[in-house]
Amino acid sequence: ANDARIPIISITGTNGKTTTTRLTGHIMQAAGKTVGMTTTGGIWLNDNQIAAGDTTGPRSAQTVLGDPSVGVAVLETARGGLGRNGLGYDWSDVGIITNIGPDHIGQDGIEDEDDILHIKALVAERVREGGTVVLRADNGRLAALPESRSFKRQKLNRTIVYFSTDPYNETLLKHMADGGLCYYLHEGLIFEAHGTERKTMIAVARDIPITLNGKADFQIENVMAAIAAARSLGLDKDHIVERLKTFESGKNEGRMNIYSTDRGSIILDYGHNPNAFSAVGKILDDWQGRKTGLIALPGDRSEDMIRAAALAAGNEFDRIIIKHDLDTRGRKQGETAKISFDAIRSAYPHKECLIVEDEATALKFATETMLDNEVVVHFFDNLSAVIGALKEIGAERKEALTQKSSFVSIESVSSSKSAKASSLNAASL
Repeated sequence: ANDARIPIISITGTNGKTTTTRLTGHIMQAAGKTVGMTTTGGIWLNDNQIAAGDTTGPRSAQTVLGDPSVGVAVLETARGGLGRNGLGYDWSDVGIITNIGPDHIGQDGIEDEDDILHIKALVAERVREGGTVVLRADNGRLAALPESRSFKRQKLNRTIVYFSTDPYNETLLKHMADGGLCYYLHEGLIFEAHGTERKTMIAVARDIPITLNGKADFQIENVMAAIAAARSLGLDKDHIVERLKTFESGKNEGRMNIYSTDRGSIILDYGHNPNAFSAVGKILDDWQGRKTGLIALPGDRSEDMIRAAALAAGNEFDRIIIKHDLDTRGRKQGETAKISFDAIRSAYPHKECLIVEDEATALKFATETMLDNEVVVHFFDNLSAVIGALKEIGAERKEALTQKSSFVSIESVSSSKSAKASSLNAASL
């Protein structure tokens, strides 16, 4: 039984959980109840932040659940808290797993993606009788979760919902053939399908700001997961779409935030694994100018994991700037950067690859050496340091990504700040 006094939506996954949590919280405000939300960016009651920092553990969840003003709880539930202290609740009404991918391997005894799924599956397994489990259909391990022994032995009647940007995904098609509920993208439109007969167009992807005019598949996936959660709790599609159209980048700080300078564009994101680098890179496939990636990889991952992420960045970007991570996480100073550098240099000897001392210095160097129509993607660690550097260089916040030969927007880009001459020495090893 579920004894919670309010609906609980719990969200986990390798990538996309913060954005999906924020999207879901934003949508659920349309229900007219106070939304209590925990994220990597703090605890929020509707649009008011009441605590800062990474608040994705069980104590933060209990803070929200213990507040009598909260009418709906939307809880980002990260691997660290799950592994160390479990959940901050007994049963939820909705459990979302956005995806499972290579990350945290080599950390806390995690050896492979099966270990990652074993931990994160708890969010799905603790959905109450009659609740809803939302899963990405494109991930084989995740798609098979409802058929796993641990899931089936619970013998709970729950609604399984799959989502995918591929309308021909096999899991999706089979689930619909069996009468299941799915969300999918087809020709730029997001559909809800109950079996193969009842199909409803929910939204035009490009009309939702965070999809970057419908180009960012991973953001569309996050949107579909959030829609599924809101629909399962009874919100009508018109209210959901209204809220999605007002979810702009200022409500998703540190996730695909776009800035412009007089020469080009800067994207801020928190990716630090191969899938995150590849997903952002895919958005820039049609970019006409140089593409620079600023990366720093966590030292507590295995060497193979660090190399795989570095190679993904090397594959996506023309120039790679590696930042020293101030928190070495058990490795020697500079060791993680050297592993990354050596991997990229070996696989992509023709590409420019540099190591720069710290986060703010790396961003300033990247913008000062920026070519016309270049895009710099900064995968940050310390958001406040990066925001400070952006203010110093006079970068201007934007909602759309633009280039001179625009592929996602016709918005004009202007900046009154002239590029400064570079005075830094970023030495290659």
